[in-house]
Amino acid sequence: MTTTTPKIFGQAKPVAGVETTLLTTAYTSQAQLSIFVANQSDTIDRFSIEILPFDTSPDLSRFIAYNTPLIGNGIFAVSSVSLNGGDQVIITTANGNCSFTATGLQFDA
Repeated sequence: MTTTTPKIFGQAKPVAGVETTLLTTAYTSQAQLSIFVANQSDTIDRFSIEILPFDTSPDLSRFIAYNTPLIGNGIFAVSSVSLNGGDQVIITTANGNCSFTATGLQFDA
């Protein structure tokens, strides 16, 4: 029997220029999620979001947003991001002004 649970997968406000893991999907689960980015400054910041499949290395082909500018006090959202067990979402912000939230559904086998 499969259980579906809505949840907040992760929230973070990374230090400027530091790659940070926003979430790692449980190895026995899959997830369908949305990712929201909020610029908490009145100046432009840049952010990146990388989807890293389980047991792979980072590379430029895995980004869904790369060094993307976000206006001051602006928001960005992406939905329908699907993850398998062990997949990760890695985030960065150039100036440390962006916060990230991942919400959605977790499917447990």
